[in-house]
Order: sequence, then C-alpha cells, then structure tokens
Amino acid sequence: TYKAQAAILLQKHAERSRTRTAYDVAIEKEGAVFVVRAEPAIRAIVKDLMKGRSASDIARAFHNGLAQACVRVCQAIRKETGLKTACLSGGVFQNRLFLELLARGLRKNNFALYYNELLPANDRGVSLGQAALANALVSRRVTSDKRQATSDKLDNQTQAHVSHIELVACSL
Repeated sequence: TYKAQAAILLQKHAERSRTRTAYDVAIEKEGAVFVVRAEPAIRAIVKDLMKGRSASDIARAFHNGLAQACVRVCQAIRKETGLKTACLSGGVFQNRLFLELLARGLRKNNFALYYNELLPANDRGVSLGQAALANALVSRRVTSDKRQATSDKLDNQTQAHVSHIELVACSL
C-alpha cells in the first residue's frame, strides 16, 4: 500500500458513477475555524452498503457531498470576510473529480477561482506558493524604511489573508 492508495481507489470508483445524490456532511464552527464532520455521511454510507448500493454510487455520492460541503464553507467565509476568490491547492486536488465538482460549485456561486494547472497540486506546488509569499513579505520589509506605516498595514492585511487561507485549508 501507499499513502494515497485509498483515495485513488475511491476516486476511480466514483468516476464510474453518474449519480447526483450527495451524502450530507456537517459543518460546524469552532472559534474561528470551520470543521467539516463526515459522521452523517459515514452513517449513510453504512446504511447504503447494507442495502447493496454499488461502491461506485457510494463513492460518487461521497465526492458530491464533500464538494458541496466545501462550497458551503467558502460561502460562510465570504459572508464573514467579503472574500470572493477561492484558491485551491494541495494534494487533495490531485483528485481531478473532486477538483471538478468543487470548481463547478464555486463558479456556480460566483467565486473567482484559482488552482494549479502548470504546477503540481501536491506539496511541491504548495512549497512554491509559500516561497512566493515569503518573497513578497521580505520585499515589503526591504522597502519599509520609507513607508513603515504602509508596510505594517500591508503585513496585517497579508496576515489576515493567510489566516483565511489556513481556515479554508483546515476545513478541507
């Protein structure tokens, strides 16, 4: 076995189904963090397995439900912050089906959307993004001698954006 084997097999099963049903995934807010809870989906999956529902339909309904939950989290963040852009990166987005379902849901809800196309969606691509952010922060500090107040304001805004990005990442 290997690290993503179960996820890859789940995706392959899901791709064989065209069901539009979605398992319910609960979203709770704990402090400043949105928490996605899969317990309702797992209960429904067990019931469907006992009823003999196909593995492909179960896998697709799970993908559908998780994508819908992520859209709801992004909507909640937009309501709190006014942010209208979603940036999707990380190993989970190597799952093209999940990426397509989530992207479709976000676009339908009028989000501007960015995701990896030329770089890998896994840790290598995330590392490049972290390096770019660090470079931007260092560049701002170098010029801050003349504009200290502006730089401090930008750093606070950048930190707020990073916090929101972490919030979305935690939710996924």
